[in-house]
Amino acid sequence: MYNQIKILDLIPGAELDGVVHDQWIVTEIDGAKVYLFDQDALCSINLVGKTVGMVIDVMPIEVQEHPCEYIGFMDERRFVGKIIECIKTTDGFNSLIDINGFQVNLSWSYCYSSSSCVKVRDRMDLVEIESDKQTGWKTVG
Repeated sequence: MYNQIKILDLIPGAELDGVVHDQWIVTEIDGAKVYLFDQDALCSINLVGKTVGMVIDVMPIEVQEHPCEYIGFMDERRFVGKIIECIKTTDGFNSLIDINGFQVNLSWSYCYSSSSCVKVRDRMDLVEIESDKQTGWKTVG
């Protein structure tokens, strides 16, 4: 699912011979400042200030069941979201999590039941930009 995300800034990451190979995208999501890791530097500088569709995966550091009283971003590295679905994979489980209309994919070793809520400490990763025909340097043949 593509989430509509406002891009505020880009922070260069690994650079070699003047070429940036990864970066952090500073965004505003649900009123919170959230950093997305862009491992293939897919987001271009001309997208800063615009709202674009993005698919986001979560690289969890910690996941725990949490009351559903509050759903949203606690800060740029933690959020509470509601499980929409959980599917068994060969490596564990893949959950689709909703954070007030913003949806992310989470791969984890445990499957929380649908409609339960989880608090996640994480790194959010850009997977794809809508209508963007670029491919990252790691995926070029």
